[in-house]
Amino acid sequence: MTVQKRYDVAIVGAGFSGLCMGIKLQEAGIDSFVILEKADEVGGTWRENTYPGCACDVQSHLYSYSFEGSPDWSRKFAPSGEIFQYMLRATDKYALRSRIRFGHQVVHAAFDVEAGLWRIRTRDGDVVTARAFVLGTGPLHVPMIPNIPGLETFEGKAFHSSQWAHDYDFRGKRVASIGTGGSAIQYVPAIADAVEQLYVFQRSAPWILPKPDRPYSKLEQTLFRLSPQLRKLHRAWLYVRNEARILPIMNPRLAQPLEKIASLYMRSLVEDPSVVDKLTPDYTIGCKRVLLSNDYYQVFNRSNVELVTEAISQIHESSVVTADGVERAVDAIIFGTGFHTDPRNYLQTLKIEGVDGKDLLTHWAKGAEAYLGISVAGFPNMFELVGPNTGLGHNSLIFMIESQVHYIIECLKLLETKKAKTMDVRPQALRDFNEELEERLEDTVWTSGCRSWYTQEDGKNIAIWPGFSFRYRARTRHVNPDHYVWTPQAQQHTVAGGAMSETEIQTEIDIAAPPSVVWSWLTDFSGFREWNPMVTAADGPATEGSVATLQYRSSVGVPLRFEVRITRTARERELRWVGSRLGISGEHYFELIPVDAGTHLVHGEVFRGLLAGPLGFVFRNQVPVFEAFNRALKEVAERQVDDTIVAPTGGTAPARP
Repeated sequence: MTVQKRYDVAIVGAGFSGLCMGIKLQEAGIDSFVILEKADEVGGTWRENTYPGCACDVQSHLYSYSFEGSPDWSRKFAPSGEIFQYMLRATDKYALRSRIRFGHQVVHAAFDVEAGLWRIRTRDGDVVTARAFVLGTGPLHVPMIPNIPGLETFEGKAFHSSQWAHDYDFRGKRVASIGTGGSAIQYVPAIADAVEQLYVFQRSAPWILPKPDRPYSKLEQTLFRLSPQLRKLHRAWLYVRNEARILPIMNPRLAQPLEKIASLYMRSLVEDPSVVDKLTPDYTIGCKRVLLSNDYYQVFNRSNVELVTEAISQIHESSVVTADGVERAVDAIIFGTGFHTDPRNYLQTLKIEGVDGKDLLTHWAKGAEAYLGISVAGFPNMFELVGPNTGLGHNSLIFMIESQVHYIIECLKLLETKKAKTMDVRPQALRDFNEELEERLEDTVWTSGCRSWYTQEDGKNIAIWPGFSFRYRARTRHVNPDHYVWTPQAQQHTVAGGAMSETEIQTEIDIAAPPSVVWSWLTDFSGFREWNPMVTAADGPATEGSVATLQYRSSVGVPLRFEVRITRTARERELRWVGSRLGISGEHYFELIPVDAGTHLVHGEVFRGLLAGPLGFVFRNQVPVFEAFNRALKEVAERQVDDTIVAPTGGTAPARP
């Protein structure tokens, strides 16, 4: 038997967002969760990006958790290795390693409407079942490598900046660097001294401002350590200063003075006027992410560095050819071309199916949309971190992540308060939110005509939050219940005489056996004298997809009714027993969940032997249960079940009177 682990929350990704979600779940007392991480360590983009010069362009004291400040940052803008170590320390401090399954790449997640659960499958075939499904994958983990004719014929070294070849010796090599984004402006100065010749291929020039970076002194670090309040005040000042950067972005006229500053900065460092012309952007500052660097422009004063602005037409075995016919011999190619930031691209390897099998990427055919960047209509109990339109170009993304995590925790609390099985954002609420985004994006620099990773092919902005980040925090401080459809956990119905009620619960058990064995177990279960069964079974052979309704009535008059469907799971010949109904008094009910074979719990007591072997499950009472029914279950649980219950009996369901 393959045991499916069930949790309250399943999180995909152990980067900044996934770790924050786990920490805050623990803080809220929600301990039933798992983090599924495809790699063998935490860290996300800061684990992957180790190229020379890699650093954050947001200040260290701000690009960190508000609840886990560090007085020991070495610089105002920390290098990647230091950020990665910070994440390792946070993981260990909050004891998250036991919650993380490393090497578990999620490839499929489907919502089971009847059960109100997400069934999540990894590449290795493991299955996790969870009430809530949180996507913490983030947009910066799938490298974008341009489709250049002839690339596959290149015989030299070629790699993306996030897959840096640390064993490659650049000394004396001719290197082509393709792209001039945030990564390239960091590694280009770092390798320029070592290479014989460096060709920097630029499609679109970035706006670059000076990076106000410097080391923190020992005195400053000591003061931050002795006075957390001083450190928090420093963080607050950084936040306010960064937040002011949004003003020229929201009003293009205010961007003009900033463009002049950036232009003067460039001209003060680049000696060749023709190179200055090539380095001057042709779009309004802020339309693409504004970059920070103190050493990039100076590289183009070197005799061994050439800025190439002609488009690349093809790549040969040992050269790069541009549209003007010039062929440049190279030994290595570095792709500083960034990442796929459109969810329709970076989620290609993860198939997500919501209500009625609705495919998320198909649903997003015209563009990714989510209410507050978190909830998608038709995908109940699914939440996104760093979802559509929640990125920032002016401040720390960690601030947004913490806002989203708080909102998701509030959603989970509301599910409990309302005793709801699911919550699904109303389509109208989602439409209203996205219409608001589009209105706020109008007349900003983001819609001034440039092409950037903020937008999809048709120009729709899918990445950026159009406004102050503190306004987003205000929007996510509380959940508006009216914006969601809430499905109750139980639906009660009146039965004969009105003395009993029927409460729907959800059940799942996996068994490695053919369908006929499942039928055998279901029907032979009626052999217990306590149940005096009345059974109605499906006609015809017991094949996959067959459905039956079996109703039992115990000697104490409590009805037990199962609605059973036999289905194939991801593993070969595994069968799933799904959907069940159990009627007992009032709101008292049992829930059956899969556990290790041979261990069975009834009202907190452990019994061994009940359906031991290929069939193993739990009777677990969620609230105090009807005592007579509990005694009957206990009597059944203590009884050893005969082996013939799980023996193959043929291909049809036995007829019952």
